[in-house]
Amino acid sequence: QKPRLLLSLDAAVPEAFVLGSAEQPTVGSACHYLGICKPCAHAFSKRGCLNGVKCEFCHLCEPGELKRRQKEMRALKNAIRGIARLQR
Repeated sequence: QKPRLLLSLDAAVPEAFVLGSAEQPTVGSACHYLGICKPCAHAFSKRGCLNGVKCEFCHLCEPGELKRRQKEMRALKNAIRGIARLQR
């Protein structure tokens, strides 16, 4: 009988950044390096984000990133609508 291997997820996943550090200031910043984060609308406002490290949105994105993504999404939706009209 073969000996069984015990796999540990902790050993498989590289060391994560410490929450609240410059590399991961908020919970929502965890996916920033994968490019799938959601920018915080309040991070660069006058009052700033009131949720602190518990904010579910990314604080690492550049100012204006949320608006840029919204504009990009609108352009994509408009392009899809235009293609749908041509296929009618």
